[in-house]
Amino acid sequence: MVTLDGILNNLISITNKLSETRQNITNDLQTLSKELPSTKRRRLQLKKERSNIRCANEVLEGDTYASEISLAASIDIEKIPDAILSGVFKKVA
Repeated sequence: MVTLDGILNNLISITNKLSETRQNITNDLQTLSKELPSTKRRRLQLKKERSNIRCANEVLEGDTYASEISLAASIDIEKIPDAILSGVFKKVA
C-alpha cells in the first residue's frame, strides 16, 4: 500500500530534479550571454575587414555593384591592375 510519506518523498525527489534542471539551464544561458559580446566583437571586426577589402577593390577596379552600372558610357580602366597584398594600398594611375 502507498503511504503519504512515500508520495511526499517522490514529490520532493521530482521537485529537486526539476529545480536542478532549471538551475543548469539558467547557468548555461548565463554562460552563453557572457560569450556573446566577444562573438559580437568578432562579427563586427569581420564586417569591417570585408568593408575594407570591398573599398580597396573598388579603388582598384572601380564600382562593382551599383544601379545601372553597365549603362555607363565611359570606361575608367582599360586593364585591371594586379592584386595588391592585403593592407598595402596604392593609387591606380
